[in-house]
Amino acid sequence: MPVVLLHGFAGTARHWDRVIAELPEGRFAPLALNLADADPLTPDGVARLVSSATAAEPAILVGYSMGGRLALHAALAMPDRILRLVLVSASAGIEDRSVRDARRVADDALAGRSRATRSTPSYRAGAPRGCSSTTLTTSPRRSPRMSAAARLPGWPRCSAASVRARSRRCGIGSVS
Repeated sequence: MPVVLLHGFAGTARHWDRVIAELPEGRFAPLALNLADADPLTPDGVARLVSSATAAEPAILVGYSMGGRLALHAALAMPDRILRLVLVSASAGIEDRSVRDARRVADDALAGRSRATRSTPSYRAGAPRGCSSTTLTTSPRRSPRMSAAARLPGWPRCSAASVRARSRRCGIGSVS
């Protein structure tokens, strides 16, 4: 079963390495995409990237933060191709224009610092307590611990565990 993984802002496909390592071998076919490979780098371009990465096979689509927002767009653009949508620390967007504009300025500043230092955030191994019930959510507002969970040690292991658990609950647990 293909599992397409979309990283967050200022991230790369490598941010999913530890999550991929925790998925059971042979059960899922993880594919971490670099959003910069989308042509053009727009929500529609990312939807096409996801579509071409999975060929004609239905997939589980996972997105972290900005990748979650893009995953939501891709799932809406091709609902017949997405079996499950997993959003990690993501939301549909910021409604208030002034807040959205302020966020854009802050994001541009972060992107500039990341380019200047050629660094991106990293994640450590381990497992926070209680992660299995709060690791994945569609909105940080629904789970106040979610925003912090992505920064806690172990979120990769918990994310992988949540993908496995949700797969079993959704009736695709027998996929080999």
